[in-house]
Amino acid sequence: MYDVYFSSEAESDLREATEWYEEQRIGLGQDFVSYLDTSLHMLQKNPKLYQVLYKNIRSVLIKKYPYCIFYTIEEEKKEIHIFALLHTKRNPEIWLNRM
Repeated sequence: MYDVYFSSEAESDLREATEWYEEQRIGLGQDFVSYLDTSLHMLQKNPKLYQVLYKNIRSVLIKKYPYCIFYTIEEEKKEIHIFALLHTKRNPEIWLNRM
């Protein structure tokens, strides 16, 4: 199992998305977090399963929600570094600029 670390930007992305969904309907933010947790658990078990987008940057879609987790792997430390959690319609330059 790999350890997962969120950058401060990714934590902010998560907070914003959760709050937005919760404003749409009470409980929807928690549902989003639940699906995110499922994706993170799968990621921890097999981070190389997911698509390489650019150099060593990979991404995984969150089921049921139009959000993507952008991350890198530090194999020797068994670490996953999440640097963005973005809506799929957002400009891809956002995650590229965070690298």
